[in-house]
Amino acid sequence: MQIRFSEHALQRMKERKVQAEEVYLVLAGPDGLRYGEDGEIIVSKVLGQRTVEIVYIEIDDIQRVITVMVM
Repeated sequence: MQIRFSEHALQRMKERKVQAEEVYLVLAGPDGLRYGEDGEIIVSKVLGQRTVEIVYIEIDDIQRVITVMVM
């Protein structure tokens, strides 16, 4: 599946110091998965001392990353 990033997601990744490789790790093997109110998919994974959470939607064979959060 192809992964594409929204401008918003790229900005949040920069602000929160999340590398693209970390996003790929979360999408490939999340620790948790839930669905948002509008059908978006929310996955999270513990990476070291922080939890990275990714919000995305699937369109055909593309995972479109909407935003990236760190907890």
